[in-house]
Amino acid sequence: MGHFANRLRTVAGRVPRLVVAALLAASLFPVAASAASLPVGTTFTGTITVSGTSYPCTYEVTGANTVQIGNGTNAAIDLHVAGALSIPSSVSYDGDSYAVTSVGRAAFDHCISLTSTGLGTNSTVTTLGDYAFSDCQSLTSTGLGTNSTVTTLGYKAFCGCGSLASTGLEKNTTVTVIGYAAFAYCSSLTGDLVLGSAVSSVGPSAFVHTGLSAAYLLAAVPSSVSVGDAAFDFSGSGDYASILYVPSSWDGTTSLTAGSHTYRVSDGNLVIMDPAVLSDIVASRSSA
Repeated sequence: MGHFANRLRTVAGRVPRLVVAALLAASLFPVAASAASLPVGTTFTGTITVSGTSYPCTYEVTGANTVQIGNGTNAAIDLHVAGALSIPSSVSYDGDSYAVTSVGRAAFDHCISLTSTGLGTNSTVTTLGDYAFSDCQSLTSTGLGTNSTVTTLGYKAFCGCGSLASTGLEKNTTVTVIGYAAFAYCSSLTGDLVLGSAVSSVGPSAFVHTGLSAAYLLAAVPSSVSVGDAAFDFSGSGDYASILYVPSSWDGTTSLTAGSHTYRVSDGNLVIMDPAVLSDIVASRSSA
């Protein structure tokens, strides 16, 4: 009996020491906490792929586990990087994953050797900030023709892209806002401009100084779209004589105000269009 009591006292004496040892081990070897999103506005360097090669790229946190490409001030990559851009759907930093939801202001501004935007295969970006791809002289396509997530094109988003042969907007169904001078001075844009029914706002001078010849505005009714001053002044001459075509659902409409200027049926600038022949846009023209 005495022997059992002595063993009990020995074990009891060890318990506090075991607890202390456990606490000490916990302090020396803490359990790793789950990664948390960085504060909004934090910038970090990740990578982005151009023609199969990874390059350093700046990202900025915009929300809970979301980022934009670029810090909103400077180009996100080296201006001399050349080739086809591939925009990732997400990037990882410090063990956490961030969805790439926008191309920030000036992210690729003056990246004169980029040949594509990467938007054609991206499904996470919704916004292109001001100057996003401005003066990218080697771009031949926006990628918007096959993109289904971008809704907003910022101020001068593609301004000065001299090799751009297509806006991609004729096939796009998600872009709603086209910012001020978004495609200004894209001198290789020619033929007819087609803006889908989703477009609700076309900024001033959006397509000024291009080679376009006429605009097809597919908004169902006039009240569903606003057009800024000189948006369709393709020649930049200031005479606002560019021809505007609208769907037959506008029948009876006599004018459309575009900033301080007006397109009028009586002037031959507002012409009813038959949507059924959009596959052959030139053939759909008719006289007022």
